[in-house]
Amino acid sequence: MTKPGEREMGREPTSEEQEPPVYEQGVNSPSRSGVPEIAEALQVEEIDADLYKSLTLWKPARARGVFGGQVIAQAVAAANRTVREGMLLHSLHSYFLLAGDETRPIIYQVSRVRDGGSYVTRSVNAMQKGRSIFIIILSYQKPEPHEPAFAIPLPSLDADGRFLMESITGSHATGNHSAKSITFRALPGPADCPLNEERYQEVLRRATPDERVHKVLEGWISDRKASPVEIRDALPGMYDRNGIPTPGNQQAFWMRTRRPMAGGLEAQKVALAYASDFYLLSTVPKALNNSRRIKMMASLDHSMWFYQPFEVHNWLLFVMQTQAASNGRGVVIGRIYREDGTLVAVVSQEGLVRGHPSKPPTDSTSKAKL
Repeated sequence: MTKPGEREMGREPTSEEQEPPVYEQGVNSPSRSGVPEIAEALQVEEIDADLYKSLTLWKPARARGVFGGQVIAQAVAAANRTVREGMLLHSLHSYFLLAGDETRPIIYQVSRVRDGGSYVTRSVNAMQKGRSIFIIILSYQKPEPHEPAFAIPLPSLDADGRFLMESITGSHATGNHSAKSITFRALPGPADCPLNEERYQEVLRRATPDERVHKVLEGWISDRKASPVEIRDALPGMYDRNGIPTPGNQQAFWMRTRRPMAGGLEAQKVALAYASDFYLLSTVPKALNNSRRIKMMASLDHSMWFYQPFEVHNWLLFVMQTQAASNGRGVVIGRIYREDGTLVAVVSQEGLVRGHPSKPPTDSTSKAKL
C-alpha cells in the first residue's frame, strides 16, 4: 500500500502529478559544487558475474522518474564490460517499461546472448524492487573500415533562416565525410548560438510570471546550468518570446559534455547515449503545434546506430525531426554530426504524447436533432 502523496510504480500519474508540459527539463546536478562530471552519471559497480548496480541516479526536475538517458547509458556501460576487446558497439534498441525510482539503485543484469567472430550480442534487464523497468539489446561489431560509406550531409537553413533543408545527394564512398549539401544558409556554429537556458532567463527578465511558473523556470534553469551536458539552441526561431516552441517538426541543438570523457571511443558512446535523450520527444508536440496542451509525455523506446568516431567534449549537432504522430504516439528521428559535418550517429525514439481533450464548441443555438 502506498503512503499518502506517493505514486504506485507502473500506473499513470494523476493530473495533480503531471508536470507542466510547456517547459522542457534538464537533469539534476550532483549534490556538490564545481563543474558536473559526466563520468559520475554513467558509473556502474559490478556486484556479481554479469550483474551491476547504479552508483548515482538523477531525476529531472518535476519528472516522474530517473532521467531515461542515464538508464540507457548505465545499461550500455554494464554491457560493455562483458564484451571482448576489439568489438565496438554499433547499435542498441531499448524499451522503457516503468519509471525509475531515484532513491534506490537500479540493478543491471547482462545476458551474453551471442559471441560470434564478427558480431557480439548482449541484452540487459534493468530492475528495481524485482521488476523490470527497462530492457535493451546491444550489438557489437568487429570494425570493417575499408567497406564503402555513405552519409546524409549536414542540413542547412532555408532562405529565411528558419527551417532545415535536406540534401538528397549525400556523401558517397569518396572518403569525404565532411561534404555538405548545396545550401541557402549554413546553420550557425555553437559560438553564435544561445545557451538553452537563456530563453527562460529572458522570460524572467522581461516578465513576472505567477509564483508556480516562476518556481518551475528557476528550478529548470538551475538544473540546466548544473547538467554535465551543455546545450545551445542551433535552429533560429524554435521558441517564441515566452519560451514556447513554435510550430514545425524540426529541432536542432549543439551539445557537448562540460568535461572530457576518458576511456576511448566506447566510453564516448556511453556518454552520447546519455545525451541523446535530451529534447528528442519534445519534437512531437512541436510538430503537432500543441506544446501548451500536452497532458502527458513519456518515452516508449530508444534506438541508436553509431558510424563514425567522435569526442563528446567537442561540439556535436543534434538534428531532430518528427516523422509521424497519431493515436497518442509520435516518432522522431535524430542525426548527430561533428562540427566538421561528419555524421556520427543516428537516433530514433517513439513516445507517448497525450493532449488534453478538445472542448466541444459552446454554441447555445445548436441543438441535437431527435
